[in-house]
Amino acid sequence: MKAMKALLWKDCRVNGLVLIVGAVLVVGPFLIAVPVNFYSERVFGALPRPWPQQLTTIGLASLSFSLLTMVMLGGNAIAGERADRSAEFLAYLPPSRRAIITSKAVLAIGAGLAVWLVNLGVIYVLAPRTARIPEELAMHLGDVQGDTLVFLAALSVYLFGSAWLGSCLVASPAIATGLGFVPPFITGCLLLYFLGPEHPDIDAWYYTLAVTLGVLFFVAGVAYYVRRVEP
Repeated sequence: MKAMKALLWKDCRVNGLVLIVGAVLVVGPFLIAVPVNFYSERVFGALPRPWPQQLTTIGLASLSFSLLTMVMLGGNAIAGERADRSAEFLAYLPPSRRAIITSKAVLAIGAGLAVWLVNLGVIYVLAPRTARIPEELAMHLGDVQGDTLVFLAALSVYLFGSAWLGSCLVASPAIATGLGFVPPFITGCLLLYFLGPEHPDIDAWYYTLAVTLGVLFFVAGVAYYVRRVEP
């Protein structure tokens, strides 16, 4: 347990800059949009958007920005230590490779889950309690929430899994992060080519492939790291 705590603290330090940037990207929409609503209500006596709609939009924007956080966490997870040569030092320490990779996965996945829990709380708990809105607007917001959240969730898994595998294979965090964007883009292009943009199930196909391949890439990265001889 102590060894795992030490590994987690070490990974927090290694990913410190990424976590700070991620926190800014996630909190940024709230720091901008919420004061705008308060200011407009106080000065002009009217809201640009009703609070439920504004908070829902902010939550979705925050989750959208978190995509960059997830791909950076995946890309920096292992490659970051290879870049500063600390991976070579860590290889001579007692913790097993399984413990090392578990710590990295717990940090990255935990950070992603924390972002989602906070924003889902804003969208589904806080936003509906701020004011009553017309039923038609509520139904519209519900549709937008559902479609957007499924897309963002699937893409988060795909981006993270792709960058994670890239981080296991290369020594540059920048290259690993860049590789995280390649499979999602190629998958989208292939589906558009073979199915066409008007295909009724193209979204479902993309979501299914995104989650499946993202998980497979993550598992492949873990297996490769555990079996890898050199750091």
